Amino acid sequence: MRICLLSTDTLFLSDKEFENALTALPFGVADKENLRRIKNKRAAYQSLGARVALMRLCGNDSFGDIEKTENGKPYFSKKDPPYFSLAHTKGIAAAVLCAKNEGLVGIDIEIINSDRNLSNIAERFFSPEELERYKKSLSPECFYSIWTEKEARVKLFGKNLSSELSNLSNNERETLYFYKYKVKFLETYAILCVASRQEQKEINFINDEDFEVYGLQNRA
Repeated sequence: MRICLLSTDTLFLSDKEFENALTALPFGVADKENLRRIKNKRAAYQSLGARVALMRLCGNDSFGDIEKTENGKPYFSKKDPPYFSLAHTKGIAAAVLCAKNEGLVGIDIEIINSDRNLSNIAERFFSPEELERYKKSLSPECFYSIWTEKEARVKLFGKNLSSELSNLSNNERETLYFYKYKVKFLETYAILCVASRQEQKEINFINDEDFEVYGLQNRA
């Protein structure tokens, strides 16, 4: 498993740089047009940044165009390609790439924001087990550790997040492995979580120098 983190605030400083980076993507015309249709410029930059991170992970290998399932889960079009997942938050883009034999993967990253009413959100959207975990510390770091776990799981299975949040119980009974990291970006901290169906023997990061990555406790 390989993970790449990029700063979208420094990657694209103008519309021209955005278009140049978009043109260079090897993931197909349809995916490029989808990015061009994003009206919010910051969101478009972040989405493009996640694809640039994926491009760095792919290197010189070509796995075809990016296509999507009915629920919007992206995948490579070529036969038996590696699995990947994309995520972004304010100023940060992330991608993870797994070999075919490493199984499905999902990734999420969220800025730790202690100004939100996290307890109310937890009461609404956390399962009883997740809520019990959160109430033991009531810390923003714990909240986002759980939240990114939920989103990474949704991305792994290719489900709709809103539907998953409305169902407080976890219907997926198979064992998943979660790998979580605390990321320092400039003066901001974020939680990064990767969900995998298989235990990963080795995880490698490709980071811009803007990032520091600290391991959190992982759990199956």
